[in-house]
Amino acid sequence: FGSHLAAAFVEIENTGNTPLYLHDGQFDVEDNNGHLLTTQTLVSTCPDALRPGETGYFYSDYIDLSDVDDSNGLVFVPHYKVDEARHEIIDYEVSDLGIREDDMFKCKVSGRLTNTQDEEINLLYVNVIYYDSEGRVLGISGTNITDVQPGDTTSFEVIGKFFYDGVNYSDIAEYKVIPRAWYMQF
Repeated sequence: FGSHLAAAFVEIENTGNTPLYLHDGQFDVEDNNGHLLTTQTLVSTCPDALRPGETGYFYSDYIDLSDVDDSNGLVFVPHYKVDEARHEIIDYEVSDLGIREDDMFKCKVSGRLTNTQDEEINLLYVNVIYYDSEGRVLGISGTNITDVQPGDTTSFEVIGKFFYDGVNYSDIAEYKVIPRAWYMQF
C-alpha cells in the first residue's frame, strides 16, 4: 500500500492439466480485527485464461484508501473464482518488441503482432506485465487490437500508466507481453 492509493495483484498458477478461466474477483480491505473498511469490485484479469503451467493475475491498480481509517492496520483479502476453460485459448505472434522510458506514463512497450490464425482478429488484448529484479509485479497494462486479417501484421504500443506510487522506470527489470485473443466464458 502507498499513500492513499493501493494496487493489488493476486497470482494464479495453473498447476493442473486443464486450461483455466479467471472468472471474477473482488478485493476487500479489512482492519486487523477483520472489520471491512472498503471493497474493490472492479478487478481485472491478466490474461483471462491460463494453459497448464501458465501464471496469471487478478489485479486492481487503483484502490482508493483516502477515506479509510488505517489506525488498526490494513489487511488485503482477495476473493476470486476460477473455472475450467471451455474454449480454445489463442495467442498470436509478436516481434520487434521494445521498451522505452516515458515522462508521462513511466514507459511504453511497442511491437508488431502477426495474425497467424486462419480467421480475422476481431478483438484481442495485448497485456504487458512489468516485473522488478526480484520477480514481483510492478504493474499490468495493455491495449486492444482489432480487425487484423489472416497473415497480416500490425504494430501496437502499450503505455505503462498503471503503476503504483513510487515505481520508476529504472525499477522495471523485465516485462512479459501476452498477445491473447479476448476470452469470454458465460
